[in-house]
Amino acid sequence: MTEAAPIRVTHLVGSPQDTGAGRGAYRLHCSLEELGVASHFVMRGGQAPTKSVTSLHGQPWRRVALALGGLIDSLPLRFYSKRRPGFFSTAIAGIPIGSLLTGRDADIVHLHWMGDGFLSVGQVAAMRRPLVWTMRDMWPFTGGCHYTVGCERYFDGCGQCPILGSEHTADLSRFNAWRKMGFRKERIRLVAISSWLAECAARSAVFRDWPITVIPNSVDTRLYRPIDKYIARRVLGLQEDAVIVAFGAVSVGDVRKGAAYLADAMRKLQGTKVQYLVFGKGGSHLRALVGDLEGRIHFLGSLQDDISLMLAYAAADTFVAPSTQEAFGKTIIEAMACGRPVVAFDATGPKDIIAHGSDGYLAKLFDAEDLVQGILWVVDPVRNTSLGNAARDKACLHYDDVIIAKRYLTLYEDILNKPA
Repeated sequence: MTEAAPIRVTHLVGSPQDTGAGRGAYRLHCSLEELGVASHFVMRGGQAPTKSVTSLHGQPWRRVALALGGLIDSLPLRFYSKRRPGFFSTAIAGIPIGSLLTGRDADIVHLHWMGDGFLSVGQVAAMRRPLVWTMRDMWPFTGGCHYTVGCERYFDGCGQCPILGSEHTADLSRFNAWRKMGFRKERIRLVAISSWLAECAARSAVFRDWPITVIPNSVDTRLYRPIDKYIARRVLGLQEDAVIVAFGAVSVGDVRKGAAYLADAMRKLQGTKVQYLVFGKGGSHLRALVGDLEGRIHFLGSLQDDISLMLAYAAADTFVAPSTQEAFGKTIIEAMACGRPVVAFDATGPKDIIAHGSDGYLAKLFDAEDLVQGILWVVDPVRNTSLGNAARDKACLHYDDVIIAKRYLTLYEDILNKPA
């Protein structure tokens, strides 16, 4: 009896490798390979460590195609002179992808983050292979923004887009949402990385009445693991007997990450001995917000490798994630895997992860005072260790790389075993 051939999956990832979406997709690829899946990972840029990874920046003509796609993607935005800060992808242009799929004969194409001229809406709609699309932000069902920051016009197909600064119903966001309404549900299996994101997608004009599976991001619990707090502090040059709160994001200045609420909490904690460990780009943003507290803040800058991130989590007594809108919260499960309880707002993706009072603290949304209470409650030495142990257990039981990869493998098998 011959052994069945492995499932062949090609992942298409338009985000850089050092982003949350890029890292999450890559971890899935590696774990699927461990399970025997013939997984191929195609990413925008970065180093290609194995033959199963293709970096588009590694080929000059594809670098040009990416740059050109990004330029074309941004051209329509120039007609909106009142545009506000916020990432907006039109998905009008895309790179040629035929050669990335031809010859690999993938059973399934797995889409991840698709913005900034990587793939067009038309390319996604025209694919003939079975598609799995992991929604890693809100872009798949909006008219172009990656996070709505409170806007709910995507319920009705967008228009009058606040990010575009538009007062017209028939604007670019409306046109983009209309194009996405051409997606066919029988060809695409949607996956959301949190129940909040699934609920948003289900209420959207683009994906209303579509079946949506919730599969969270994962963490390598063999790498992200508890290590002695004092060893980590010595390595990073931190005060060993301090109470340390960590905060970090790819971009600290992103308004969604809640630096303003953290700064408010820091000012309220000014009379305590709490110190802060901050990593990510844009530390100057937080520095400007807190001013005279700077002597108690240790900035690590942008951390590009897992070991540095693990040390940062391990050195802290708690990690605080005051995001106001988050598709999931990868830093949260990384901190929990390192045995550190997390304080976050009780909203969006983080509320899926943290069990209030058991392995962390969920503060009232937009309430810096409750954030303060959460920090003080979690760092209390009587309960900090037990909370950290519970956080570690949850990460291992529910978010480990292999556990999440098995859920995707079950989804792939379900798709391929259904009659055409």
